[in-house]
Amino acid sequence: MNSNGGMRYRKLIIVAFSSFLYLVAIVLLVYLAPKKKPPITAAKPVVVDTVMVKPIPPRESITFILGEDHNRKNPYYTEAADYYRMNKKDRTEYLVTTCRSLLEVRDYLEKNPPSNHLPWGLINLVAHGSEWLGINVPVIPGSKGATTERLMEYILNDKFKPLPDSLADDSTLIFIHGCGVGKNRRLLAVVAEAFGGKTNKPVARASKLFEFYISSRSNGRPIECQRFLTQSWYFFYPTGYKPSDSIINQKLRHRYPAEKINWKEALKRESPNFAGEMYHYSFEIPIIWMYRFNKKDSIPDLVSDENKIKWLKKQPEIIKITRSFGIPADRFSWWITRISYTNSGGDKLPAVWVKGSCTVLCILKPMVVKKEDREGIWVPFTPSPNDTAYYTSE
Repeated sequence: MNSNGGMRYRKLIIVAFSSFLYLVAIVLLVYLAPKKKPPITAAKPVVVDTVMVKPIPPRESITFILGEDHNRKNPYYTEAADYYRMNKKDRTEYLVTTCRSLLEVRDYLEKNPPSNHLPWGLINLVAHGSEWLGINVPVIPGSKGATTERLMEYILNDKFKPLPDSLADDSTLIFIHGCGVGKNRRLLAVVAEAFGGKTNKPVARASKLFEFYISSRSNGRPIECQRFLTQSWYFFYPTGYKPSDSIINQKLRHRYPAEKINWKEALKRESPNFAGEMYHYSFEIPIIWMYRFNKKDSIPDLVSDENKIKWLKKQPEIIKITRSFGIPADRFSWWITRISYTNSGGDKLPAVWVKGSCTVLCILKPMVVKKEDREGIWVPFTPSPNDTAYYTSE
């Protein structure tokens, strides 16, 4: 190779090596150069598909006053109407005074549904009542009072049909305000079934105690209305044969020896003059029965009163009824009369008509407590409606 060729070859090597170093330098500069951080962007909010839910309106309430007062000393219905119309805690949106049977109540509820299109929340039924007689209001117009058996009879023959679930369901409360009705659990269960059927039926509730209402008035107008629960003690005697107050006082002391009560003072009053004052109240328990005979010669000898009582004490139906009341048969006045009846074949046959009547004299003591903010002022004791010591729910 001549000298010129050698020089060209060396120049080529130098140029190639210089290019290689240049490329290496560029790569190093790119790799070692500080990297720029990407710009910080705000996180996108998570979008949730929401639906506006309207609050459920409260259910409506209604009170039925199922009778009228016949005794000025016991204005039960008048005072109750004022209470459920005016009391701040217990007043209801509606108050009806025109119904005189349970069927009329049922029909009114169906024809006048709540304005908010929900089932009823509270249905108050105000009527006289007792643990022995049930609710003292006819089941249907013209019938007798609402006992367990009588109400069930009308349910079974479809004369008393339940309300639809749109009007009464398992969140509906039927509150029966009648003295001592809460001691009759079977009756409460049948009332619930009568108004709501066997499934999804409302709750029926009643007090085990007596109750009454008192209004404070100004110029004849009620300004404050209260409801009282009362403790009670009983004395039974045959209707028409009331003992003297001294004998009743003696009998009560003997029957309730542990009670420190002035029975004599309570017998003087038929209504309390102030909160907590004891008084008395009387009502009758009737028993009516008819015995039919197929042959004339099967009729017993009922001429004398002695024979009537002997025959009566052997009748299983009467024994069953008096035992269910827990009242001895000799505490009833008995009227037994021979009558006749016509059988399905048109034959006139003999029968015996029996009526018994017992008068229940109740000594009542309103339950009161001292008002917290005023010394010497007493107000009604108001237990929780869920307290099973005072109320029964079925």
